[in-house]
Amino acid sequence: MATLGIKRSGLAKLRANTGITTDRELAHRIGISNSQLARVIAGTSLPGNDTVAGLLHLFGFAAAADLFEVHP
Repeated sequence: MATLGIKRSGLAKLRANTGITTDRELAHRIGISNSQLARVIAGTSLPGNDTVAGLLHLFGFAAAADLFEVHP
């Protein structure tokens, strides 16, 4: 089964473009906990629906290819 992961480089680029400098601020703006965001960025946890929806709402659907990668 395929899984969805975060592209760290793409997320970093989008954060820089929007001036979001801390994980705490990003977590707050997408509506998840700091610890949940840290696990997703580290790759130890898959992004849940709340994380995916929050990132797409914040950065826009056009950013999906920069934010996510599919792992077989």
